[in-house]
Amino acid sequence: MKVIVAGAGRLGTQIAQVLGAARNQVTLVDRDDDRVAALEGRVPAELCAGDACEPAAASGARPGEPPPPERPSGGAGSVDESGVSDRPDAPDP
Repeated sequence: MKVIVAGAGRLGTQIAQVLGAARNQVTLVDRDDDRVAALEGRVPAELCAGDACEPAAASGARPGEPPPPERPSGGAGSVDESGVSDRPDAPDP
């Protein structure tokens, strides 16, 4: 399971410890660079300094890296990896 834990305080760190030990893919995000640096190597999680509400944090991106591509919005349907939609009214990629 992929999990993002927002906040590397006592509770967030403990949650990341438990989920990581259970072999989940954990990303622990905190705004405090020093707190993130202090946890390096101590928590079985990918650490990310930043705002957990930002898309870059959701992808585990480091500050300065581009955010993940936007997902299509509006209307039901899905898009596969090649950009092809299953909606009959969707334009070709």
